[in-house]
Amino acid sequence: MLARAFAARFSTNDDVVVFASGVSNSAERAQAAFDRESALLRQSLESGRRLIYFSSCAVGNPHQVPTPYFEHKRMMEEQVLAEGQVVYRLPQVVGRSANPNTLTNFLHDAIVNARSFTLQRGVERNLIDVDHVAQIAEELLQHSPDALTEPVAIATPRSLPMHEIVAEFESVLNRKAVYTALERTVPFPIESRAAQESASRLGISFDENYLATMLRKYYG
Repeated sequence: MLARAFAARFSTNDDVVVFASGVSNSAERAQAAFDRESALLRQSLESGRRLIYFSSCAVGNPHQVPTPYFEHKRMMEEQVLAEGQVVYRLPQVVGRSANPNTLTNFLHDAIVNARSFTLQRGVERNLIDVDHVAQIAEELLQHSPDALTEPVAIATPRSLPMHEIVAEFESVLNRKAVYTALERTVPFPIESRAAQESASRLGISFDENYLATMLRKYYG
């Protein structure tokens, strides 16, 4: 999904490597999967070209429970930054993908098929359109290259509690979700000032209709 979104901008640019290959399931625990990404990243870093690496906004979230996946991402960030390359931290990216592990694909399939799931009402997630990720990433690379010496989060201004996300999905699909609600709260604060400034320069509006518009675009 990320590779397709970036293809129009970078597929003919031999000076930049968009590293859109890696462990895609945040529940992954198999060391072999992490080792494959590490080896491929090292090979890409040795190419001598500008490299863009995608990490997770959860790496910088003090409320995130440590897991092998996020520890791996943290180590990959350190390697990339040590080589003077670019790390973009992403939240939940929404786009057309066959990956059943994405949050929105899971919710869509569960609601459409009336499959019951557990809803942790106050757990927050931050959703952004993959097309906007590509636009902002490119704009930051061109407009503020000297500021990319630390991980930069490309995210919307507000993380939303899961019950709001599910309610919006119900509205878009015109179906009721079947779930068991748990009253659990986990904030997902993201410092994304650079991305907000870039979005403003690009004319991207993260207004109150952003989530609904995005869900209709990909699932309506």
